[in-house]
Amino acid sequence: MGEAPSVCPFSSHAKPMKLFRFFAALLLVLGCHAAAAAQISPADSATLLSIYQANRQVRTIQCPFQHDLTKRGETSARFGTLYIERLKTEHPNDIEAKIAMRYSNPEGEFYIITATDLYNGISGHDWHFTLRPGKSSLWKQLGNAMAWAVIGDVLQLMENFNTKLTIASDSQTHTVTLDSSKGFNKGVSRIVMKYDRHSGLIQYLELREKFGSTHKYFLGIDEKGRRHSPRINHSVDQSVYVVKD
Repeated sequence: MGEAPSVCPFSSHAKPMKLFRFFAALLLVLGCHAAAAAQISPADSATLLSIYQANRQVRTIQCPFQHDLTKRGETSARFGTLYIERLKTEHPNDIEAKIAMRYSNPEGEFYIITATDLYNGISGHDWHFTLRPGKSSLWKQLGNAMAWAVIGDVLQLMENFNTKLTIASDSQTHTVTLDSSKGFNKGVSRIVMKYDRHSGLIQYLELREKFGSTHKYFLGIDEKGRRHSPRINHSVDQSVYVVKD
């Protein structure tokens, strides 16, 4: 897996070839997302590129997670295991990664997105939507939003949801916030992502719904509060993406 540049490409210590490769990659990525890139400063563009590059070779991710759900002023904690696997897509509207959130507490709950289906089995509100290949839909966009956040493709999020970008960085973390006064046109008003500054991997994801509920996902945290490094590019048991009748 690639890593964020250890030497700032704008420093006097950066080698000419490294500078060339950096700007070539920057132009390629920004060129693919011209509408979103036009809103971004050069410094923020460099940060997003480092996150994107660090995740380019990530094919699968598996890690424990804590999910704090705040609804009507009350917060409840859930725990489980997250599985993500990139997909090869033939159409820009298709799902770019399979996602399975398998909860151990409450046991048996799940949230699953595949190339063809979206399943929600959380809090007793079970539902299922079929995702048609090559066809755009609300549920595909929401499914891809989580996938793009986890695999570090923030420009895709901006381009698809017409949002305002804010980046705050410290010595350990890049915090990327996307806000939309239109609620992303899909009911979500804010997405916050925290990426490890050294590995580029996501550590935290927050989804704030337009009508008040907030989902906070702490990746790599188990039910006992212990931190775990994610398993990267290991084979994933495909049964985690299957919902049994």
